[in-house]
Amino acid sequence: MRLVRLGDPVSKVADDLKATLTTWGTGDAVLGGVALLGYQPLDHPRRIDAVIVVPRAMVVVVGVDLPDPALKLVAPLSGQWRIDGWPLVSPNGAVNPAADALAAAAAMARHLRSAGGEAVSGVEPVTVIAVGPYVGAVTQPDEEREQARVLHPEPMTLLTAVREVSRREQPFSLAQARYLLRLLCPDGVPEDLADEGFTATDPLVATPAKRPRPSRPARQPKVKQPKGARPARQAKAARPAARRPSRRSVGIAALATTLVVVGVLSVALANRSDRDVQPTTATVDGTNYTRTNVTHDGTACAAHSYGDVQVWLGSHPCADLRRWTYAAEVGGRSAAVAVAEVDFADRDVAVGFQRLAAQPGTGGISDLVREGHHWPGGPSSFDNAMFDSSLAGSTVRLVEAVWTGTATARGGDDLAALAKRTLGLPLTG
Repeated sequence: MRLVRLGDPVSKVADDLKATLTTWGTGDAVLGGVALLGYQPLDHPRRIDAVIVVPRAMVVVVGVDLPDPALKLVAPLSGQWRIDGWPLVSPNGAVNPAADALAAAAAMARHLRSAGGEAVSGVEPVTVIAVGPYVGAVTQPDEEREQARVLHPEPMTLLTAVREVSRREQPFSLAQARYLLRLLCPDGVPEDLADEGFTATDPLVATPAKRPRPSRPARQPKVKQPKGARPARQAKAARPAARRPSRRSVGIAALATTLVVVGVLSVALANRSDRDVQPTTATVDGTNYTRTNVTHDGTACAAHSYGDVQVWLGSHPCADLRRWTYAAEVGGRSAAVAVAEVDFADRDVAVGFQRLAAQPGTGGISDLVREGHHWPGGPSSFDNAMFDSSLAGSTVRLVEAVWTGTATARGGDDLAALAKRTLGLPLTG
C-alpha cells in the first residue's frame, strides 16, 4: 500500500487510519494499492480521510470521532447512534454522523463520474465509516453494509473489510489505477506504482488506434522462363506422395484407439470416490440440503483464496480443492451454505491450514458466490457468515452459512448450528 498525503487530517481517528495503512507496508505482499490521504471533494466542505484504490476495488474512508471510547456502538446509516446503550448526542444536535460522511463520499463519486465519463462507468466506490477513538464492537444492519460499512480501523478489521469488498472480476491495470488516481489528484500521484499489485493489461481509457490494413502487394506478371533455365528462387523440395492407408490399417488403428479410451474411462470410473456418485440432495439431522453449484479446482488453491490464507497457500501448495454451495431450510427460514474441501499431502500441513483459516480476519477459500456463481433466491454474498471447520486425515473442510431472502441478522445460533451440521454432510460430486 502506497500512501500519498494530499491534506491535513480531518478527524482524530485519521491518525489511527494512517497507522493501520502504514502497517500494511508498500508492495502487494499484504494488499497492494494506493491511498490518497486528506482528499478534498470539489463540491463538499469536508475532506475525506482516505481514498484507497486497490487492484479489485475503490474504497472511500471517512473518519467519525466519537465523544468517548465505546465497547459497543449501534450505528445504522439512518437513525440515532447509540454508544453502550446511550443515545449519541453532539453540540450541533447531530445524532447520526453517517449522514455527513456519506455526503462527502457521494461528492467524491460525483466528481469521479463527471471527470472520467464512460471510462469510469464500471467503477463503484465503496464507503467505509471509520469510528474512534476506540470501539470494541459495531452493530450495523446487514442490509446497509452494501451501501457503507461502519468499523473501528484496526489493521485486521479494515483489511478484512477491504478484502471483502474487492469484488471486481478484472483487477485494475497499472494504467487504469493511474488514471483513476489522477482524476482525483492530477499532480500528486507517483509514477512508480508497478509494485502495488496492479496488472499490466490494457488501460481503462485508452482506445487503441485501428491499425491500417496492410495493402495487398500488386500482382506481378508471370515471366516465362526458357526451358532448362534456373529459376530466380530455389523451389522447395517436393514432398513424397503420402501413402493412403489401407482399410485394414485404418480399422486396426480405430480399434486400438477405442480400446485405449475404454481403458482410460474404466480406470477413471474405478477411481471415482463416493463423492462423485451421490445425489444432489441430502438430509443431515432433519435439515434438507439442495446443491446449487460445484467446482473441482485441482491444485489451484492459492488462485481461489484471499488474504493471509492465499499467502500461506502460496508456500504450502494443496493437493486438491473442491467447492460446493447449497440451499437449506432451518426452522422455516432459507439459508445458504458454502463448503470447501482442501486436501494436503501431509497431515501436519493440513493442521496448520485449518488453524490459520479459523482465525478471524485471515481470509480463506473464496466461496462460489464470491466468484460470480449465483442462483435464484441465493445470497448476494457470504459476508458475516457463520463459520466452522473440521479435519479428517489430511483433508480440511471449511463451512460458511448465511441467511437468504428477507431474513435478518437474528438467529446467529441457528446459523452456527447449521454450519456445524454441514461438517457431516455427505458431499455430492
